Amino acid sequence: MNFWLINHRFSSYMEHQDLVGLPVKKDKLSGEPIKSNDGKLIPQYKITHQIQSGDKVAYYCPAPKKFIVGLFEIIEGPQLYTNDWINSIQFKIKPIYPVREENYISYYELVKSLDFFKDSEGNILEGGSVTFKLRGTIKPLSTTDFKKIENLYLKKGEESKSETVIISPTEPSLHIEMIRTSHLQASKFQCESFIGSQERNRVMNNISDKDESEKESIDIPSWISDIGDALGTKKRILYIDNI
Repeated sequence: MNFWLINHRFSSYMEHQDLVGLPVKKDKLSGEPIKSNDGKLIPQYKITHQIQSGDKVAYYCPAPKKFIVGLFEIIEGPQLYTNDWINSIQFKIKPIYPVREENYISYYELVKSLDFFKDSEGNILEGGSVTFKLRGTIKPLSTTDFKKIENLYLKKGEESKSETVIISPTEPSLHIEMIRTSHLQASKFQCESFIGSQERNRVMNNISDKDESEKESIDIPSWISDIGDALGTKKRILYIDNI
């Protein structure tokens, strides 16, 4: 069994959440796919031939998301499952765990945690070196790194459960619903939520070094504090997009 990091646009994930599509060799002039003598597409990456049923996949979406959205298992392929991606090598996948936004693992957590992002001396890569490591659609992962990703994914889900507070239906919060709606739409169209961006900036502009260690004293808009109290997420108030 192999472990892979798949680098796919979030829009591709939304199009076909049960598939991954890997690039093929193309003619440099025409841009048309190059085929073998038997008419089959030729993978751009040789390691595509190593993918098999039972392999595990960490599904990463680059900018603007920069998150691991879920962990999946290869269950079939390669085969043509959809004409939407006709010029790609397609594999069918299924989630190992339910895909939930609260479990997403950020790019920054990955860089900090994985050996994949370290040099031969064990130092964490920086700047362009990190970007280079993520270049391409598919990257092999070590068993250790995949296990780290799995542990992070499950841990974030448990943390989210422990922070959830049930709000009485007799006391609806229009602010909370407004933020949720804004963020869902922003996620759908791969852009940052206007509300989240504006209020996050207002929060960040009011933070001092002292505030970093005394978060209760941060001067933030009262309606954000109310939401943090209601949802039990006040300790994450600096990451306003998580509310």
